Amino acid sequence: MSYVLIWPESSYGTNIVLMVNGEKKYVLDSHDEKEIVIHGKIGKSMIEVADGSARFVKSPCTSKQCIHSGWLSHNFNLLACVPNGISVAYSRSKTQYDAINF
Repeated sequence: MSYVLIWPESSYGTNIVLMVNGEKKYVLDSHDEKEIVIHGKIGKSMIEVADGSARFVKSPCTSKQCIHSGWLSHNFNLLACVPNGISVAYSRSKTQYDAINF
């Protein structure tokens, strides 16, 4: 019974937060559909927000790991282009717990 009360079914966040060098730059409704160009340490990255999720579309980094990571989902709560200093995460109104921080 404790499991059901402590770990409720996951849900999508209500907002998507875009950060540059650790500073919050944009807070978007996760259900908006738009593309945002953000200037980072080494150039411009393009983030697409659609259907309650977000992803990197373009980025100036060499490995393109941020692009290959795909869409931000409730199971993977952070995307980042480390060389460019840009991260994308969900902002939830309710704290969620997992086995690591419980």
